[in-house]
Amino acid sequence: MFDLATWSLEHTLTAHSGPILSVALVGDKVITTGADMSAAEWDPATWTLSRVLRDHYGAVCAVTALDDGRVLTASLDGKLKVWVAHEAPKSVRGPAAAEAAGAGTTRRSLPLANRRG
Repeated sequence: MFDLATWSLEHTLTAHSGPILSVALVGDKVITTGADMSAAEWDPATWTLSRVLRDHYGAVCAVTALDDGRVLTASLDGKLKVWVAHEAPKSVRGPAAAEAAGAGTTRRSLPLANRRG
């Protein structure tokens, strides 16, 4: 992590075994996603690892927060996962993804790719 004012390196995050593909502020946590098929949740006050989210079978390329505090990850395995603290993820695909994200949310799901076959 870099200090944006000085561009100096402040912290090196080492939870991923491959490249980090995205970083997002989700509530009071920072979540990174990686080519290693996982997402990692960090406490930005101390940069300690809070938890690792593993349940994808492809690189995790995006993460966002839902209005109710749940975390949504998107992977190149073609699946979205909805995460709640201390619960197993809910896996969703296609049109069901928007429904699983929760009624009334302002976010919408988009297909990661056209899958044929």
